[in-house]
Amino acid sequence: MDKALKDLPETPEELRKLVSQLQAERDAFKQRADTLQEQVNILKAWRFGRRSEKFSDHPSLFDEAEAEEQTLPEEEVSDSEPEGTVDVSGHKRTKGKRKPLPANLPRRKVIHDLSEEQKVCGEDGHTLVEIGRDISEQLEIIPAQVTVIRHIRLKYGCPLCHSGVQREPMPLQPIPKALATAAMLAFVAVSKYADALPLYRQNIILARSGVDLPRSTLANWMIRCGQLVQPLINLLRDRMLESGVIQMGGVSRLVEIQEVA
Repeated sequence: MDKALKDLPETPEELRKLVSQLQAERDAFKQRADTLQEQVNILKAWRFGRRSEKFSDHPSLFDEAEAEEQTLPEEEVSDSEPEGTVDVSGHKRTKGKRKPLPANLPRRKVIHDLSEEQKVCGEDGHTLVEIGRDISEQLEIIPAQVTVIRHIRLKYGCPLCHSGVQREPMPLQPIPKALATAAMLAFVAVSKYADALPLYRQNIILARSGVDLPRSTLANWMIRCGQLVQPLINLLRDRMLESGVIQMGGVSRLVEIQEVA
């Protein structure tokens, strides 16, 4: 220890250089130790983990598209292949046909027409006439748009007596004085409870649109929405308990309903 102290530099500049060098070496050793520890954890999980948790049983998240493509029949890999027949040993099989898009979806027409110069016959110079149309459809998704509704309530007052100010009251809101409209609350609730999208991820998605909504605010909205729908939940529970048979968990069991005094 005394020998190590004697070898220390005497000037402050040299001491700073030595400290910086030691800190760099410490960070390198720590990073190496973390890497080795992670490798040990992976090997232990692979060697001693449960069969359902081993990595070989789980496909890579990044190879999902390729994995799905390998499971499709050959005629379904390309959705642009026209309907027809394919030769199979002994007979001909009709190829799969693409399912039509739902008729209730709104349609936006895009007309692809010839220019006026192209509507002239190259053989005799006569004007071409329309003889038919080729129609194809594509599915398009418009990303969610974040907008701000500005409520402007006009105020009126008598210019003579100045008796008071009159204005239209604010429309009823699910959560008074909250930033969220009913549509916004429904979007957050469906994303969380139907699409399994956590609130912290919704916070990140909204941040990409320039909206900073803390996770605590989103959570408070969901709690308030739960309080709003509690009467409906109670009604559903009462209606369920009125039944002589309740089906749950995919298994039908007879349940005797007893009135509690």
